[in-house]
Amino acid sequence: MKFVKMHGAGNDYVYIDCFRQTVEDPESLAREISDRNFGVGGDGMILIEPSRQADVKMRIFNADGSEAEMCGNGVRCVAKYAFDHGLVDRTDITIETGAGNLPLTMYPNEREHIDKVRVNMGRPRLTREDLPMVGPANEQVINMDLKVLDKTFQVTCVSMGNPHCVIYVDNLDDRPRKSSAENIFRVKHLKGFFNARSLRSLKTQKRYRKRWLKVLEPILRLCPQLCVFALNS
Repeated sequence: MKFVKMHGAGNDYVYIDCFRQTVEDPESLAREISDRNFGVGGDGMILIEPSRQADVKMRIFNADGSEAEMCGNGVRCVAKYAFDHGLVDRTDITIETGAGNLPLTMYPNEREHIDKVRVNMGRPRLTREDLPMVGPANEQVINMDLKVLDKTFQVTCVSMGNPHCVIYVDNLDDRPRKSSAENIFRVKHLKGFFNARSLRSLKTQKRYRKRWLKVLEPILRLCPQLCVFALNS
């Protein structure tokens, strides 16, 4: 099997060109190939496939084998691969994702290879229906008290393709630990696939953030996370 390892802003995935080969069991392969000790290592695996409604299609699998909607950094890498390997012949393309079709613009360097890609992530999704989250469909969840085990967190929920449960803390030492993050996903209010994040609010322009995927391993950064971070700043 041939693959390519790429990262966007440190968010690294293993990419497989399914125009030229097939993957029979992507869930199992994602778990094996993402292992940083015994596999290639990465935040997950992305399949680059033909699309009937866009220029190319991406399917993204987390390191635990679960399939996610999309990844902003991942879709930018897919665009670069598609151009550099002749799957597309123009710099403005559309890529099909689990969160819809996303328009991207690529910027080639002097060697006609892509080294910058811009993606339009679309409008933030803020209502319970769009997240998805149980409760009144049109209600936005802003600064809601969420009790997890013996702690209560103040959360805001928003999606940029992948739903996020944002938790503000005064000190990063007070952020939810892995055990708390795991139980956040079990709360009955959250019926969708959520990324638990914590933001530290400072009077200066400096911000710190930490994020867990559903697989509960910290990840350097993700494009939807950065959009959510900007939205909540």
